Amino acid sequence: MTMLDDKCDVCGRPGAVGVAATVIPYSCAYCVPCLQRNAQPDLVFMVMYETIGIDFETANPAYLELVTYVDGDYIDYRTWAQKRHASEANDPIVPDVENNA
Repeated sequence: MTMLDDKCDVCGRPGAVGVAATVIPYSCAYCVPCLQRNAQPDLVFMVMYETIGIDFETANPAYLELVTYVDGDYIDYRTWAQKRHASEANDPIVPDVENNA
């Protein structure tokens, strides 16, 4: 996304006020509410999930406090990752390696 469409890259609402960096080397358009919460776009949480997954014990505590915007609400990384993990466990397309399925 860009500032040209006037939409926040985190929540998708109109009213982007500027571009800011995220916790990974990626910049995106932000609206005021998302900027004030230091909310991260979904892309950032996807990258974190590929690196941290649900290993919350060894993860940097600062990462666990980050939020993103999902379905009209701001949620933290732990909640997002648990939902992602649960949806993958229920997805018949994803092979169940532990049970050789």
